[in-house]
Amino acid sequence: MSNNFPFARRAISTAVLIGTLFVLNGCQENRSSSAPLPTPQPEMSEEAFTFSAKVTHDEAAGSTFTVSQPSTKLTIVGTVDNDARINVTVPVGTNLNHPLQISVSLNVDTFKYLSENVETLSKIVENQAASQLARANLFIKNQEGASSPVVEVSLQSTAEFAQADTDLNGWLSIKEIQIKHSDSAQDDYLTQVKDLMIAAEVARQTPSKLYYKTTYEMMAKFQVDKMAKNAFFATHSTLIQAARKSLFNQTSTPNDETSDFLRLDSSGWPLSDQTLTYNEQPWSCVDDIRRVPISDYGIRLWNTNERAEKNSAKEDLGTMIQTLNDSEVCKKSNWRLPSVTELSALFSGTDIKFPNTFPSLEISARYWATDEDSQQVLVSFSSGGEVIAQPTEEDNGIALLYSFESYDVWSNIISINTPVNLPELRKVYSQSPSAWPEPRVAEGVEWQELGLRPAVPFPADNPYSKEKVTLGRTLFFDKTLSKDNTLSCASCHDPAKGWADGLSTAIGIDGQKGPRNTPTIINTAYYDTLFLDGRVGSLEEQSLHPIANPIEMGQPLDELLLKLDQELQYPALFNAAFGDTTITLDRIAKAIATFERTIISKDSAFDQFLKGDTNALTDQQLHGLHLFRTKARCMNCHSGSMMTNNKFENIGLTYYGRNLEDRGRYSVTFKPEDMGRFRVPMLRDIKATDPTTHLGFFQLMWTIPNFKAFGLLAMYNNGMTRNRSGNFPQYESKYDSNFPTVSPLIERLGMTLAELQALDSFMSAISADVRTDSATPEEMGITSVELSD
Repeated sequence: MSNNFPFARRAISTAVLIGTLFVLNGCQENRSSSAPLPTPQPEMSEEAFTFSAKVTHDEAAGSTFTVSQPSTKLTIVGTVDNDARINVTVPVGTNLNHPLQISVSLNVDTFKYLSENVETLSKIVENQAASQLARANLFIKNQEGASSPVVEVSLQSTAEFAQADTDLNGWLSIKEIQIKHSDSAQDDYLTQVKDLMIAAEVARQTPSKLYYKTTYEMMAKFQVDKMAKNAFFATHSTLIQAARKSLFNQTSTPNDETSDFLRLDSSGWPLSDQTLTYNEQPWSCVDDIRRVPISDYGIRLWNTNERAEKNSAKEDLGTMIQTLNDSEVCKKSNWRLPSVTELSALFSGTDIKFPNTFPSLEISARYWATDEDSQQVLVSFSSGGEVIAQPTEEDNGIALLYSFESYDVWSNIISINTPVNLPELRKVYSQSPSAWPEPRVAEGVEWQELGLRPAVPFPADNPYSKEKVTLGRTLFFDKTLSKDNTLSCASCHDPAKGWADGLSTAIGIDGQKGPRNTPTIINTAYYDTLFLDGRVGSLEEQSLHPIANPIEMGQPLDELLLKLDQELQYPALFNAAFGDTTITLDRIAKAIATFERTIISKDSAFDQFLKGDTNALTDQQLHGLHLFRTKARCMNCHSGSMMTNNKFENIGLTYYGRNLEDRGRYSVTFKPEDMGRFRVPMLRDIKATDPTTHLGFFQLMWTIPNFKAFGLLAMYNNGMTRNRSGNFPQYESKYDSNFPTVSPLIERLGMTLAELQALDSFMSAISADVRTDSATPEEMGITSVELSD
């Protein structure tokens, strides 16, 4: 038994707890069918006792721990000491027959532990003789009398905990504890727990592989979703082997063909261990994930079933193929003979090119294939090259069947001009927007007609006041808010640059480069969520994040209050805004948020058009308006007065699994469907805030006259990156449930250069001269009644 995994030494304590739970659950055979047994009263502790736990994690000191007994609603919260220890006093009134549960929050890790029942735990603390009931790492008091750890909260205990957390809520019910101790007696329990530890270790060593909030959530998810676990193990074989060696000093014969083929079970899903031999773990099919040109993208499977690889006569081929398709082996019903070219790719000279994947192939054998005329032929490779022969009725050969399902790979489409009658168009759009033509949107899309900017919304707990605006403006432009007094909010949200910074990505304190483009603060009052991933729901909450962010302004918030207390200008400003001189984070947030709400768009040419000036738009801009609502399909996402649906969409710029990966909304919700989604931006004043997108890579549009358009609008016209290399699941990524899906609202549009220029001109029509200071109450739609209140 490995010292790294001392499960066997838990047998006695496990038996005790199983016995206890058996009593709690009742013995079904002894129950009367007519009269249920009364529920036994829980036995409660009459004395308090203290125990100590060791947290085996490098970052344990200073972290928060919680000790819980859900059945009695006991909750104890504390801090792990500098020796990575937890000291807990279990109070009177704790259920003696139930265990305690420990959870320690450790950045991306959360460590868990399930103790013995409280009665057993107390005896362990009291008496060394009872240590045989404890886990392998239990100790008694040391010679100095100080409390030594009696339990160890570790990666191992966390994996055991996750193994039982079937409802994924982070705590174990009595039923889950019963199942846990029942499962621990199973032959494969040790293997299952080891696998969870290995998965967590991979994520800890390679953080880019962690697609869950914590490694604990990853383990718990893998416990209930075997397909997700198997796919993770299969597609990270090298990392898995390294973690297995690191944790358990276990090695296996490497399979150096995993980058070319994945072994699948009969359902078409990867086997967890890609290193075992065919005799140890047979596979039904293999997925050919060798890289191919974009034009050949598709799903390519080989059937490796023994029946399919035996010598077969020509007359048997039809029945064999039909049987395989009727059975939908690996969930495919398009099995066929490979072409000579497809088959040849498995051989190299006089060698089987992939012997680990196709162990039963022989270089001396002949193989069934189809030639260029789709005729069945026999192919031999024994002479170092393919030798094709026309078969006779008596000839036999190996039938290695093949399935290919091509992908719809998009290429650039031909532009098609859609003629318009501009005088007629002006007549139509000079009417009320309610009389405008229906926009072209996808089925089921909820849209609102374009219109004038509404009144600025101010929350009830933070109403508008000019004094708060003054304070907020002062704070916004004050470099004291950064740790080294070099940056203010306005350093990245510069009024002269459209209240952004004109850079691809922001530059923070000490020259640190941020991961995303700086969004403008213009019209942020109208967003339902803030930040491009929508991680906060109000400007008040948002305003403190950049100040505290270590790569933006880097100012610890507790120190900020001390700094502002030393600034002579602030007591009077806070007094004017809030009625006294007290400086708090809540007041700082409210003042900055109030100021930011006053930064709104001025009236644009389009606003003048909506107000009745039918000549406010040029012919080109009018054409762009019509395209915006029809051929360009912009209203799918950019509708309403602010030209946003306030939702999140994936336009194909996630760079998933690559250097520039940004998971977007997924980093907030951890829902696979949110991978790569970002908040749909408002389009008002868009011409003032280039470059665009969260990457800040793209200008809105630029052209080579009479030739071609470039930039985001041109990319949008070609369907962005939907159905293109890297943006639909290909190779091993098709088994990744988190692989991002480009929004189906993105389509190839086929607009001409002139139409793109018209659309770009409309972007100018919805952009006004950017205001450099707050809007007046009248501009914001604030009434005199609201001001007096």
